[in-house]
Amino acid sequence: EVSELSRRVEARYGFMVHRDADYLTWRFQRGRSRLHRSFGIYDRDGSFKGYVVVQLPRDGELHGFIVDLLAEGEARAAALGAGLAALDKGNASIVHATAVDGSAWADELGSSGFSPAADRNQMKIILHPNQTDHPVTIAARRTARWYFTDGDRDDETM
Repeated sequence: EVSELSRRVEARYGFMVHRDADYLTWRFQRGRSRLHRSFGIYDRDGSFKGYVVVQLPRDGELHGFIVDLLAEGEARAAALGAGLAALDKGNASIVHATAVDGSAWADELGSSGFSPAADRNQMKIILHPNQTDHPVTIAARRTARWYFTDGDRDDETM
């Protein structure tokens, strides 16, 4: 179900990591920290509508993370709400989420009440294309067509 949903969402973006059961298991369920929790979003009839993944606070810390969210329509708000509720239950006082400036995810976080990153927390993405007319290069120049969440980082796997 995740793979089918991912394919539908991918069709609307130029850059997006494909999500499926293997990806979610590798990235979150078997992650080194063991702090990730995944929650499925289902309609009243039991049909799968999406998911959210959070990272609970580490020992002695107060902040947790919304690390991945994949859903369509009204299920997006439900997924974000479920993630925030899970972090609250996990004793997070602060919730972070990472987004590329100008991306759809950044816009969604902003409209949900998240503050933009402080200047000290901004990272630069530098594009050095070999082929300026390649479809990937064209997509890379349009961050509004990017769908990357915090979970698409690889810092925990390094």
